[in-house]
Amino acid sequence: MPRPARAVAPSARAAAVARWIVLIAAVGCSDSAPSCPAGSRSLDGRCIKACTIDRDCLADEVCGDDGLCGPPADGPALILAFSVAPGSVSAGQSVQIGYSVANAQSVRVEIRRRADGGVEWFATSQDSFSDIFVSPALPEDVTITLIAFGDGGAPAIESRDVDVESPTSVAIESFTATPSVVDPGDSTTLAWSVRNGTGTVSIADEDGVTVVVQGTSYEVEAVEQTTTFTLTASGSQGDTDTDTVTVTVRNPNGPQVVTFNLEPTAVDAGDGALVTWTTSGANRVEIRAPVVNGSLMYASTDPEYVRSGALIVDPQAFARYVLVASLGTDSDTESVQVTVFPRPPVAEITSFEVTPSVVTPVTTAAHVFQWTAGPNNASTSLFLDGELVQEDFRPTDTYEVSLFEAETVVAELKVDAPGGVDRRRARVWAVTDEAEPNDQRLTATRISNEAVQGSLPGLGVDEDWYVVDIEDNESIGVRFLDRSECDTSFVVELWNEDGLIVDQQPDNTGRCPAITKTLLPSGTYYVVVREVSDTGFFPYRLAVAVEPPQCGDGVTLFGEECDDGNTRFGDGCSAFCEFESAYEYEGESISTPMWDPLPDVAVSRPLLPYAENQPVSQSDEGFAVVELPFPFLFYGRTYVAVAIHANGFLSFRALEGGAAAEPRQPLGPSPPNAVVAALGVDAEWPPDRWPSTWEDSNAELGAIFWIDFSDATIKGDADTFNQVRVGLTDSGAIVFRYGEVGTTQSFGAGIEDHSGNYRFSLCKEGRCADGREISNSVIVVRNTGQ
Repeated sequence: MPRPARAVAPSARAAAVARWIVLIAAVGCSDSAPSCPAGSRSLDGRCIKACTIDRDCLADEVCGDDGLCGPPADGPALILAFSVAPGSVSAGQSVQIGYSVANAQSVRVEIRRRADGGVEWFATSQDSFSDIFVSPALPEDVTITLIAFGDGGAPAIESRDVDVESPTSVAIESFTATPSVVDPGDSTTLAWSVRNGTGTVSIADEDGVTVVVQGTSYEVEAVEQTTTFTLTASGSQGDTDTDTVTVTVRNPNGPQVVTFNLEPTAVDAGDGALVTWTTSGANRVEIRAPVVNGSLMYASTDPEYVRSGALIVDPQAFARYVLVASLGTDSDTESVQVTVFPRPPVAEITSFEVTPSVVTPVTTAAHVFQWTAGPNNASTSLFLDGELVQEDFRPTDTYEVSLFEAETVVAELKVDAPGGVDRRRARVWAVTDEAEPNDQRLTATRISNEAVQGSLPGLGVDEDWYVVDIEDNESIGVRFLDRSECDTSFVVELWNEDGLIVDQQPDNTGRCPAITKTLLPSGTYYVVVREVSDTGFFPYRLAVAVEPPQCGDGVTLFGEECDDGNTRFGDGCSAFCEFESAYEYEGESISTPMWDPLPDVAVSRPLLPYAENQPVSQSDEGFAVVELPFPFLFYGRTYVAVAIHANGFLSFRALEGGAAAEPRQPLGPSPPNAVVAALGVDAEWPPDRWPSTWEDSNAELGAIFWIDFSDATIKGDADTFNQVRVGLTDSGAIVFRYGEVGTTQSFGAGIEDHSGNYRFSLCKEGRCADGREISNSVIVVRNTGQ
């Protein structure tokens, strides 16, 4: 039996209109063996040359244990065959890609536009041979590349060009009815778009009544029953194309879903989408996602929200959303679906270590660097002291090296995947012995980026001194090697040359004490290991590293735009400590002595409960979903709507299970994540007052969508008066605007990314350590990744 075909999803692309339809299937596997010529055998539907010794095979092949010729098992990856046919197609036609590889751990097929080299599609596979059928949907030329990754050596690469010609046949690109749901006797307008047509179309209903129309639209009057219309378009060469659309006539006596729409219908994974609806004759609506998890996403009996509503959805895979409008036991349903294109995988190093982690002048053992990373199609490189060792390792691999000189070696692993890069460091420490006596400052043992082997006798009176030189703004790290637990008999101290203790770490938790200090002024420093009790003999290896500022140390210094404590791309701060789709302050706060009143175009947004049977008190929780006038980019993901919450914050992701987790404290690791918080406290609203929104523009920032929370007071402090607004811009910038903030309570404000990392903070009267005063200020937070 042939192996079943498996679908491979294409990679994400910003424009949802140009996609590639891909099917990968195994080839040639059959129950019946083919008829092979003499001297060969059948394997998986192919004829393979049989052998008894290596001389029976080709020059670059060996005779395997299975009696078949093939490449050496431990050799580099080889491409045995690679074909693309035909070499020229019309848009929408298929090309067939065939390949056969040997010694390959994985295979990657890429399709790139020849005009600019951009990747249109890629797929990875573990199969050593396969056929791929690809239907290009764009009328542009491409290059198809096959890359085979093996155990050793550089990957094998071959490319083929395909010319894509523009079609000449007629095609109906769209055929719609507006409205598509009507009351009996109402009219609807049919509209269409045709490519390569004559300009004349025919429209037929189910009774065979046909009209011939020129142009791109036609009004159908007095639709009395649900009708399917068929559009036929003719081409200049006598060819035709057809499409249909159905106009539904609602039952005036029962619940009806009038409209149920989703925008956009195709997204990249992680991007947001918006479902909107209108109903008639219903007293309850619910939204479900049965393809995803079957759970109820939201339900409401609020009359306004039943008649017309909107909800943010966060599709992570192909999803179908169902709207149910009901009245008692009677109901009507409608569904929409979204296609989700995967983002290219981001590199991630899960472990990187070296064994043994020390080297002495008499070391003879080899040091083994071992790591685990992903994805499988990543390029993995290893550097020792900044010099490239090799760049074609597997993502999970080992490297062995003997270090004959007793010098500290810094290794860096770099993993480069289609969606980003990750880097991590490990050290082999050179170990020297302490030079006794070193029990005072004048006799301290000099060390520099190495580990020292010493001991404390355990009599409660000894101390070991080590001296190290530090340049301006360098950092120092002190820790014990080969030991995770210590007793409570000693402390580790860092002294400066003036005799002052810069840091002291006692062992009072069972963990060995460690010191990390950054941004130190230049000078001579002393590391002291001091006994404080007589609990016994204590041998140790103490590692001391002195380094200039480095990306990934968590400290943003001159020359770095950011430093979030790691060297990973895709999290707002890149592996080179440069902003990427992240946010930074635009200067200092700007004084705003005058507070502008709401403009006449401002729209009040009534808030709804997070879940059914949880009515919104005028003074408590609630939210409203509002469509944005432009796509908004937030930490590399695109959103078309925002949820406005009663407690002064905005969120961009779907409500999980119809409830917002801890809506009073939105900034934190628990959902909702992807948040912009102007207040972030438990707010109260006066009767008949809700947040307001309007559109504005600014010469520097572009279009701005404002959300005003100024009518909110802090719960339990009803006499406060707070002037608070947040602006979202089409450039990705966020504007926090505050007038008088009357509350005496402290609160947190700022932005948080999708993973719950608290990225940026503001506070009232300086009550948060990393915040800044907000009263009478405008604070612009730039999206530097744009």
